[in-house]
Amino acid sequence: IYTDGSSMNKINRNDSPGGWAFTISILNNNKMKRLYENKGGENKTSNNIMELLAVIKSLEYLKDQLNENNYQPLNSNNNEITVCSDSR
Repeated sequence: IYTDGSSMNKINRNDSPGGWAFTISILNNNKMKRLYENKGGENKTSNNIMELLAVIKSLEYLKDQLNENNYQPLNSNNNEITVCSDSR
């Protein structure tokens, strides 16, 4: 999952437009295949809100897909999510 969010105002004030986006990809035969992407925005928001909303929306999408396909993990006691962040 690749996520990003931004707003015009980098200060933590909720008074500028911003947007969020995410892409879900898988590695198939050493090539990245894009499965799904989505985006959105708000008129009055902050950079932090948009960054977090991108992650939330991507996880909501995955949850909906897993529920829709009746996915059951092999080890139901392992409720772990690994999150990697590429801070630039």
